[in-house]
Amino acid sequence: FVGADMGGFCEQSNGELLARWYQAACLAPFCRNHCDAASRDQYPWSFGPEVEEVCREALHLRYRLLPYLYTAFVQASQTGLPVMRPMILEDESFGDCQDQYMLGDSLLVAPVMQEGVRGRTVTLPAGEWFHWWDGSAYEGSCYVQAPLWQIPLFVKAGSVLPLWPEAPQSTMGYRPETVQLHLFVPSSEGEWTSVLVEDDGETFGYERGERLTTAFTLTKQGNRVSLEARVEGGLAPGSVRQGFQLHVSGAAEPGVFEVEGVDGFVWEMAL
Repeated sequence: FVGADMGGFCEQSNGELLARWYQAACLAPFCRNHCDAASRDQYPWSFGPEVEEVCREALHLRYRLLPYLYTAFVQASQTGLPVMRPMILEDESFGDCQDQYMLGDSLLVAPVMQEGVRGRTVTLPAGEWFHWWDGSAYEGSCYVQAPLWQIPLFVKAGSVLPLWPEAPQSTMGYRPETVQLHLFVPSSEGEWTSVLVEDDGETFGYERGERLTTAFTLTKQGNRVSLEARVEGGLAPGSVRQGFQLHVSGAAEPGVFEVEGVDGFVWEMAL
């Protein structure tokens, strides 16, 4: 459960530094804007509408990713594997890499940390990765554009990422009927597993079985892709989730599909 004070605690931040810091910190376990009383104001709106919008969009992304982040925290409590991971835990050849990190099992974050930079080289571990913003597939080392509003972010092929359908104003009482599942279909054949953990986020009800753990198995065989969901436990009291909305990337024609129910399912499509 680590993070840094966005914008820096001491000295004088500026708009670009705050924007880039928000992008990185919003994709970390701990996210807080905090500074010394002697420092200049470093609210998102302190540096004009462009910086405010960049910070807002970074927070929106974090809030939509909360189902994924919460699952990573549950996994950390069970295994000790950190939420924010040095690259060497993903690939032992990345021992000297200090400017990228993994967030949970599937997301690779490559912050921009130099003033005026609008692009950077990202070194990807073995396998296929998808650019979060445009869905392009990459392997190995690549150079990507990074305008002020965009942090380089990649998803491991085969992943199933759970997201809330919108960024709520507050998590208090927010219980959506649908959770989005973003499927990143590899070009190669194989089988991949992802997990979603859902409980009330506040109590020890999970110790009484009030926690639903869904394991997703994504399979690619020939020109067909399938997704099987198997569940353990049950939804917490007050949950109103009724199903999932599947967003498929990596297919010739990406699409959106509805799947109802909370007791598991099998879904497939031709690519």
